[in-house]
Amino acid sequence: MLTRIQDFIQLASKDLKTTPDTARDATGALLQYIQHKADPKDFQELENRIPGAAELTKQAPAETQKAAAGSHTTGVLGSVTSTAASTLAGTGVGSGLQMASLLQSAGLSNDKFAPFVSTFFNFAKPKLGNELVTRLVGKIPELKHVLN
Repeated sequence: MLTRIQDFIQLASKDLKTTPDTARDATGALLQYIQHKADPKDFQELENRIPGAAELTKQAPAETQKAAAGSHTTGVLGSVTSTAASTLAGTGVGSGLQMASLLQSAGLSNDKFAPFVSTFFNFAKPKLGNELVTRLVGKIPELKHVLN
């Protein structure tokens, strides 16, 4: 059974046919995004249940951390296509753009955004449980759009 964040990175790299570095960077970006959008107690629980998640979240570059917190630059957002944004938009284009820009800046191509997020939650759900996943997704509508 896969349990560590490193296991997910290897799985994502293989399934999405991307490099391990890209999978690691995209995972760090997604974790940063979830951290800034979710309830702090829920995110702490995620970090506690997936070994290595806390360390990877802290390793994200300063640019990624600022963008995840909502302090993104026009240059980063301007490079995201409307197709990628619509893939992740859900209830708000701004949030979809923010998440898309983070994943793109990590080196993930637009066509892999939704499969990457789905793969992450498929990996995490057995560790987090339905209740925690429901709370996380409930706070981040663009995740709900991708996962449904």
